Amino acid sequence: LAPSKIDPRPRPSRWRYFARDYSAMSVAYLSVWSKNLGDRIILGFGLTDALLAVYFIALQVAIQGYAILAGQVAGVLLPALGKLKSNPTRQREAFLRSLRVTHFIGIPACFGLGAIADPFVNLLYDEQRFEHLGLTLTLVAFVIAFRLTDAPVRALMSSQGRFTELSRLDVTSTVLFMSCVAGGMIGGGVIFGQGAPELFGAIAMEIVFHVSWNFYMIRRAISTTGGTFLDALGVYAYPVLASAVSIGGAWGVSQQIAGEGTGPDILRLCVTVFVACALYGGIALTIRPRELRETLDMSDRLLPGRLRPQLASLRQRFPGL
Repeated sequence: LAPSKIDPRPRPSRWRYFARDYSAMSVAYLSVWSKNLGDRIILGFGLTDALLAVYFIALQVAIQGYAILAGQVAGVLLPALGKLKSNPTRQREAFLRSLRVTHFIGIPACFGLGAIADPFVNLLYDEQRFEHLGLTLTLVAFVIAFRLTDAPVRALMSSQGRFTELSRLDVTSTVLFMSCVAGGMIGGGVIFGQGAPELFGAIAMEIVFHVSWNFYMIRRAISTTGGTFLDALGVYAYPVLASAVSIGGAWGVSQQIAGEGTGPDILRLCVTVFVACALYGGIALTIRPRELRETLDMSDRLLPGRLRPQLASLRQRFPGL
């Protein structure tokens, strides 16, 4: 092979191509960074240090499961969808299946965290020092529930080579998100007074933004492969309704336990988790056995080796799984 030659002389005529690509990438990365930190930046201008600390703690608690799940999905889904680029129908079905499994696990987990937020906070945090932390954690958990779409949508659009479109959508979503947070904080302060209402107004607008924007992103992502409005709606419909029924029922049962101290809080937490899992699993086995089987198949690949025999035994006991 002939050795390659590197010309050390600068070539200003080619710099404009690098500058154009670099500027587009910089804007996209800046938009993603701003969206990830924009809520805290804006809230920092209007909230007290105590309320900002409450929001930060709630966000760090709620986002842990999302970060793990999103990392697993992004690492597996992008190469899988890339292999199906020549078959749009199969690519769309694989994408929707991954979304259904992700939301099948993630939405009840986030709703469940919202339901147990109060006893969880009572057990681990000082109520006097971190006032409003329980309600804040509940609301932030709902925010995270509707952020589960981000990683799969980015994986699909990246596998299709729609980078320019994705960058423009990142900029648009960042502007809308920060506007929603600022508007919610200002509106909450004007209507209900300064302090905690400002925080709750901002989080409420975060929920509105993520529900509407992520639904739009699903619809847009599958539009090039023949996806429909009902396909996008089906991703949310079952897990949201089933989670609301099962976890709402579990929360109602746990509220029947009265008393003061840490004992009732532990009992309320355990009762909520146990009843919610039983109800959600029963509903899934009856109405959505396919998603349940797909979730168990994925769990079988992700669980440590010593836990797989227990899962296999459970599936033998219930042949429908």
